[in-house]
Amino acid sequence: MESLRLRSPHSPLLHPDRHGWFQPPFSTGFHLTAAKKAPYIKAALSKPVAEISPAVTSREIPERTVNGDGDNITNAMNYLTNILASKVYDVAIESPLQFAPKLSERIGVKLWLKREDLQPVFSFKLRGAYNMMAKLPKDQLKKGVICSSAGNHAQGVALSAKTLGCDAVIAMPVTTPEIKWQSVKRLGAKVVLVGDSYDEAQAYAKKRAREEGRTFVPPFDHPDVIMGQGTIGMEIIRQMQGPLHAIFVPVGGGGLIAGIAAYVKRVSPQVCWLLCKNSWQSSFSYDLCGIVVFCLKTLFDAAA
Repeated sequence: MESLRLRSPHSPLLHPDRHGWFQPPFSTGFHLTAAKKAPYIKAALSKPVAEISPAVTSREIPERTVNGDGDNITNAMNYLTNILASKVYDVAIESPLQFAPKLSERIGVKLWLKREDLQPVFSFKLRGAYNMMAKLPKDQLKKGVICSSAGNHAQGVALSAKTLGCDAVIAMPVTTPEIKWQSVKRLGAKVVLVGDSYDEAQAYAKKRAREEGRTFVPPFDHPDVIMGQGTIGMEIIRQMQGPLHAIFVPVGGGGLIAGIAAYVKRVSPQVCWLLCKNSWQSSFSYDLCGIVVFCLKTLFDAAA
């Protein structure tokens, strides 16, 4: 995964000197008022790549050098080829990349939205779950799968299990709203409400997976899940006809941005990356990537 680690964009647009107008504290996130969001987003998106100096561009491109047996470059290419060969379209659609005229006018740039809310379960989570489960050996699939989730991942696993014809158990915290666990149940999965928090539900799911020989399907931290989410990056590159300057990605665990980056940074390394974190603390460590973090509560809180 070393070769896929996001590099820090050193463009003067994003990182001026200490006397400039923008110096985000990466370790604690970056909070903007509504009045201040627009100029930062406009600056990040509207600067033509050609205007960035060669020295800056070279620092934005992930390292292509290899050490020893070349595992870094090999792993990166494995992600790329597996994204291209993914079977997610057995259950997922190629969601449209939709132009947002009013948002574009308000911000002053051309802004496009990747409509993953149009998926059968209204979330991108379906891609990763199905990609992992479709790769399981038949004898393992017969033993069933299990996951822990409070919503979107649960529905992705449930629909994937229904499509593949395997048994699925979904562990959800007892605090999960009824509308969510009922949606999972309607997809044919067995719902177990356990624990007061996600961590307790996850502990139960992993324990039951060991006891029953089921496969635990994680929400983000598995190569096959990441590759499934990476098909979004593949679609963006294919669908975007004009120049692509930056991609804003909502981040919770990091599986979505890891997958998109695995593809896009190999085929379009000049694209800038901006993380959009939730207002609450997510599990993704921003210190690892050191790139610009926006806290856009109203747009991204329900997306990660």
